[in-house]
Amino acid sequence: MKLMFKKYSPSALLMGLLIVLSVSCKEKESEIDPYSSITTNESGPTATDTNPAVATADHPVQLTWSQNSTYTDYDSKVVTCSPKASINMTVAQPHITVKDVKELTNLKETLTENKTQGTTMERDKTTGKPTVYNSSQTYEIGGQTIKFDLSYEQYSYKNKHDLTVTMPYMQLGKVKYGEPKPDLKEAAKVPDLPYVTSIKIRPARDTRGSLILKDLYDVTVNFNLETETKEELKNGTSKSTKHTYSFQASYQATVENVFEYPEPTTSMTYSFKQSADSTAKSPYIIRGGEQLELEWSGQSRHVWFDVEAMEQKLFSGDPHAQIKVSLALDTLEAYNTSRIEDMIANVSASDPAYTDEGTEHKGHRTWTIIPANEKMGKQVMTLDWAYTRGDTVTTSYGKIPMPYLMVSDPEFIEVKIKRIEDDPNIPETVKLYEVTARIKQTFSVLNDSSLNNGQPYKEEIEYQLKYMIVENIMLTKVAYRKDWKWLEPTDSTALAFYPIVYRDRTYSNSETFTDTFIDDPHFVNWTSVIGPAKYTDKGGSFQWGSKNKIVYKAAEYSNKDTIFSSSVIVGVPRVAYESTKIVSDGYKTAFPGMWEEYIRHKNYGPETAVPLEGVEVVGNFEKSTRSSGWYIFEPQYYRQLDIIYNDPELEDGTIVNLGLTSNFIDSYLVIDGFKVTFLEGRSQMNLSYKDEKVSYESNSARQITHEGSTTYFGKRFKVSSTAIVYQMPAGSQDSIPSNPSTPSDTTATTRSVSTTSRASALRHLPAPYARTPRFIYGGKPKGVKGRY
Repeated sequence: MKLMFKKYSPSALLMGLLIVLSVSCKEKESEIDPYSSITTNESGPTATDTNPAVATADHPVQLTWSQNSTYTDYDSKVVTCSPKASINMTVAQPHITVKDVKELTNLKETLTENKTQGTTMERDKTTGKPTVYNSSQTYEIGGQTIKFDLSYEQYSYKNKHDLTVTMPYMQLGKVKYGEPKPDLKEAAKVPDLPYVTSIKIRPARDTRGSLILKDLYDVTVNFNLETETKEELKNGTSKSTKHTYSFQASYQATVENVFEYPEPTTSMTYSFKQSADSTAKSPYIIRGGEQLELEWSGQSRHVWFDVEAMEQKLFSGDPHAQIKVSLALDTLEAYNTSRIEDMIANVSASDPAYTDEGTEHKGHRTWTIIPANEKMGKQVMTLDWAYTRGDTVTTSYGKIPMPYLMVSDPEFIEVKIKRIEDDPNIPETVKLYEVTARIKQTFSVLNDSSLNNGQPYKEEIEYQLKYMIVENIMLTKVAYRKDWKWLEPTDSTALAFYPIVYRDRTYSNSETFTDTFIDDPHFVNWTSVIGPAKYTDKGGSFQWGSKNKIVYKAAEYSNKDTIFSSSVIVGVPRVAYESTKIVSDGYKTAFPGMWEEYIRHKNYGPETAVPLEGVEVVGNFEKSTRSSGWYIFEPQYYRQLDIIYNDPELEDGTIVNLGLTSNFIDSYLVIDGFKVTFLEGRSQMNLSYKDEKVSYESNSARQITHEGSTTYFGKRFKVSSTAIVYQMPAGSQDSIPSNPSTPSDTTATTRSVSTTSRASALRHLPAPYARTPRFIYGGKPKGVKGRY
């Protein structure tokens, strides 16, 4: 491209100051009109319209003007000075490159100016310094920089009349360019630069590709500079001389016409499927006898622009990957092991086996878990994997590896064993363990940045292979132990006890389990009672005939711990008429060998029994074919001692009944076909009565004591019923003394008791003598341990 400018002569401006370099003055006797003149010499290249000064990057232009300036004063004194002016033109680059030809005419100008002030030449002192004007003009044109540096000098002189006169000088104007219409023409062939349009390919995976069409141009930019000088002539007129200088900047430019094409792209998509019965995601749970299958099916694509064919092309592939994991056995069985946790001795792994068929890569590996007890057998895990290695596509800008799916070699992590204890369906004789073996692999998509935001796509996969170990422990010994617990009486319950049998089961692994069998509470009835009730309950009298009467004081009862006692005081006309006899001595019981007489009290189902074949039974127990459970017999005993008043007028002379009752339940347990009895704790009763002469309130009396004692499962029980029969003084048969004193002259010791009511005593008697107490059964007795 060439920029051409025409030469022209604008009017010159006189500006600036002249510095007097030398002054030569001759005064005249008579004044004249002052006048001045200037001559100029140029040094440097020509700078005319037809032959402008041309600047290139290698050859800048420098033009200098040397001037001779004179001034003739009123008295013909001549002053002379030599101002200078210069211009320097530079071009920054020999060659520029632009994207559009319009950029070659896009000019931008920058101007800077400064002035250095000099001193005035005095008339008598001619030495002085000029004022210097400097300016710099810069033009930016499409990346090219063209610069002009201008400088000129101006002197001043103080004349005869003390006025300051500007000496003639050449003023430099501003460098100008005409209308910015550069002349563009294709350059001739240049040996060191391409002339014909060339194609350069810039493939880049991270930017768009392009075709660049290059056109080379010579560029010429024309500038002009106008100067002006002024002179004062002798005839009183002035003269202005203007001159225009031409300059050219010359360089070369390349215009690139860019044709952009889509960037090459590589992409990968894939789908995933797995076994229908497998877990949804990693870690995948695989149980014995199962096989897990994972499969990835992919599609890879590479799209690029073929420059030679000037068309877009596509290469596609179908990579895939597959994994199969299987576990051989669901359950391993173990017997007589002391610590199943120590059974996993080691894991033996085969070396990976590989095969390659073209781009198909296959791998195979097995792991064997070897228990310490080899009778259990071995557990084998198998893992097969395969994937298609990536293809390579050849393009006009090189070979591109296609993305593919890859599966790494599997890695064994660990083996763990855990006992299952929270399942109520597992019998105590079985120990169940779950073994978990962990293996991991890595699935990757290689050579592709379209996935995972340009980051390498990698997924770690874990398999958890689970199977069971069942430890069947065998029963080796059974022992039965007997015990009992007492339940102390409360306001609503009587004294009772619980018979207990403990069954200790010892197994082949030396562990012992204890079963506890507890019967329902056995309440104790151990009481005494005094009758007849219509006289002894509240006291009263019995009248027969017109003169005879028997007087009763209300009976008193005491129940303290295991001691029960009752007493009554009876007044009769004559003590000599009294006698005693046992009228009832009933005892119902069962003895060893009469076990069928015992009735079922509490039932246990057949699930409570343990098989005893080949099992050692500790102790000597009688076998029984009865169903498992508790059996009881209630030995009931009631003995009544009657005190009789032997008066012939009485149809029935019984005046007092002293009754004793006992009910100590006997029981045994049938379990596992054996009978466990409690004969050693059953009651052994000792009953007696005494008839003693005593004194009561200074009256003759007899004290009859009916008593008994027994030991029942470690507790000692005592019971007594006492009647004092005294002879009432004549004329005083209406009542018994309200505060009878203790009988005197006793021949046997009597027991003082606290009083209570007959109703309280009757609740302890068996039917028909007592009310049957009601108790709420259920729950575990306080203080009793074990199964109930």
